[in-house]
Amino acid sequence: SLCKVGLAYCSQQLANDFGFERQAIEDEFAALYAAIPKRAQPPFQGACEVCESIVARGGTNSIATHRRRGSTLELLSIHGLAHLFAEIVAADDDLPKKPDPAAFLQILDRLSLDPAATAAIGDREIDVIAGKAAGLSTYLFRGDARLTHADFVFDDYADLLRHLEAS
Repeated sequence: SLCKVGLAYCSQQLANDFGFERQAIEDEFAALYAAIPKRAQPPFQGACEVCESIVARGGTNSIATHRRRGSTLELLSIHGLAHLFAEIVAADDDLPKKPDPAAFLQILDRLSLDPAATAAIGDREIDVIAGKAAGLSTYLFRGDARLTHADFVFDDYADLLRHLEAS
């Protein structure tokens, strides 16, 4: 639950609670995470179908991530998803991290998208906050509907697909 807020928050809380050095926690996390093969990091079940449906309907998919661009592209390529995304804003772009809306605003600008016709889909509340600040509709995966301002909360990407197809 701490990581859902953010790695910096999580590592600071653990450092405070257990007397560890924050940087040591972040370094160890980075090393362990880097050791996980990209094939062992599949997209959420059903996410590919949502992206394919959006493209089939003439829409555009993009990614705003705290990951580095190379890692993101490698992950997309390994899982055969790279062709579904028109734009990636990554850590390499040196924009403020979410919940700041800068990454979403950059995507809107680069792709000339209308915020009123664009949605942010994420799995953390910071995605909702950033999306709302950019003027987007927001969809939260595995969130608590009682604790979010997301426009739609879902636990299964099939539910999101049905929701999008109905709208």
